[in-house]
Amino acid sequence: MTFRLILFALILSLTSCGGIANVGPALTPLQQHSTAGSDFPAPQRANRTARVIPPPPPPAPSVANLAGAWEFQFIPTPSTTSYYIDVTTLIEANLQQSGADVTSTNSATSVQSTMLSKYPTEILFGSPCEGYTIGSLAGTVSDNSFTLSVFQAPVQPHPIGTLDRHDLAPTMQATATINPDGTLAGTYTSLICPYDNAGTFSGAKTAPFGGTYAGTILVTATNSVETLSLTLTEHSDFTLSVTGMDNGVPFDTMGYAVGSFLETTTDIGIAESFAGYLPPHGSAMEIWNNSTGDSGFLQLQN
Repeated sequence: MTFRLILFALILSLTSCGGIANVGPALTPLQQHSTAGSDFPAPQRANRTARVIPPPPPPAPSVANLAGAWEFQFIPTPSTTSYYIDVTTLIEANLQQSGADVTSTNSATSVQSTMLSKYPTEILFGSPCEGYTIGSLAGTVSDNSFTLSVFQAPVQPHPIGTLDRHDLAPTMQATATINPDGTLAGTYTSLICPYDNAGTFSGAKTAPFGGTYAGTILVTATNSVETLSLTLTEHSDFTLSVTGMDNGVPFDTMGYAVGSFLETTTDIGIAESFAGYLPPHGSAMEIWNNSTGDSGFLQLQN
């Protein structure tokens, strides 16, 4: 009994002096603050601004690829005052393209024109302004549009009266829309030639020459005909491999193509050369003998 009283008195003494008041887990500073009222300010959350990531730039617009062999047509608006009613100009060109810039050099451009007078029996080949010349082209592609400038070499004197004085180098300019099928359609102006100073403009890529064409040509010297066949293979650089039969005589030569026009050389087994024109998507080729002037039509063989 005496022992229990002594132990109770000892415990009571320790409690009153704070000896065991701190028994238990220690409080964190935040817990101490929460239990001690507002002695310390509440912690503030850091003010962080969200990082704004800009959207990626839009992709650059694609540029239509116009590189390759083309035929351009310049058809004048009909005139009621001019002696000539039609001066349609064809330009054949092998276009090169770098980015949006399109060009064709003198060696890769051919200009030909056909004039029809107001008199039905008179057909003149070769415009006094554009006929049978070479030139160069420069154009620009933008979105679905195309602008073209034509710079032509001087025209040789033409045997149609006073018109042979025309040795100008006219420049034509055209603006066109690129259609979904890749063709061109628009308008043009001729800055010098008075006979076809404005009208419609169109253009289409031409297919590479290939296959065998055969038929007859008229020999003007004897007023007779001879047979001719040409087998053509066009390469990626627009050169041609040509084999053929000229009135039964075989030959093997080379050539080159400019748009829808071709010309063979005379250096491999044949003393003659030929020039030909095949309309886009056509099957009949008009052919001329560069040595004799003989001409005719050759039909694509199946």
